[in-house]
Amino acid sequence: ATRQRERERVLLTGTVTLLVADIQGVTRLQPGQPEEASRAFALLDSTLCDLITRYGGVRPTGQSDDHGFTAAFGRAGDAVACALQLQLSEMDPI
Repeated sequence: ATRQRERERVLLTGTVTLLVADIQGVTRLQPGQPEEASRAFALLDSTLCDLITRYGGVRPTGQSDDHGFTAAFGRAGDAVACALQLQLSEMDPI
């Protein structure tokens, strides 16, 4: 967590590339399948944290939107690689 905060301070002071995404299928899950939605969001959050960290990015604090996320990267190529890996990840039922 401390390393993440240090990178965030450094990264967000210069030029950054933002990866912004909306999660497809969220509204379909939430009303009738709260347990499945909760598991899916936990998997998504874990996968996001792993991939964003792997590619040197950070997630701004205070994100509360269950329908999407934002991440910042110091290099555009890292943001693209993260987005590609996220697309290839198993995210059923999302």
